[in-house]
Amino acid sequence: PLQLADGDIKLGIGDDAAIVDLSGDHEITTAVDTLVEGVHFPTGMEADAVGYRSLAVNLSDFAAIGATPRYATLALALPAVDQKWLEAFSVGLGQALRAADISLIGGDTCQGALTITIQLIGTIDGAPMARQGAKPGDTLLVSGTLGDARAGLELMKQPGGIDTGHSKALVERFMRPQARLTLGVEARC
Repeated sequence: PLQLADGDIKLGIGDDAAIVDLSGDHEITTAVDTLVEGVHFPTGMEADAVGYRSLAVNLSDFAAIGATPRYATLALALPAVDQKWLEAFSVGLGQALRAADISLIGGDTCQGALTITIQLIGTIDGAPMARQGAKPGDTLLVSGTLGDARAGLELMKQPGGIDTGHSKALVERFMRPQARLTLGVEARC
């Protein structure tokens, strides 16, 4: 097995993703996120949206540092096998994988509270946009509209809260966030 010396870790714990320099000419980027039903998404949320969101939040971490995703792994805990839910989850996850042009290469399943963990593996070419070097006076970039996803989540919690086109758009921002991978790479350059 590959053993990494501390000098191989270029960006580690405390940022959106890690970067490891292998043999001096290859940099690997990795990030992992876990979503738990009732904590990170509402109980009963549509399975396809859960699948999509579970990858999209991870992709956003790559966009934040300007990395390019290549592969993903999935760990999925389910209270019980539900074929219909799994099919819908797979559709949403597949849509997000295709949109980012990455492959699911492995993972694990077990029984337990509904929990989805996705790890991304990718590459970065050049210096990352890392939090660790931020200082007063630096430019802070924000894409999208702050608060839309949170407003969508709050609407989802209210009975009958999704009644207008604007409400539906806010809920969509929560259920299917758009990771701005290209913008992240361009902003880093």
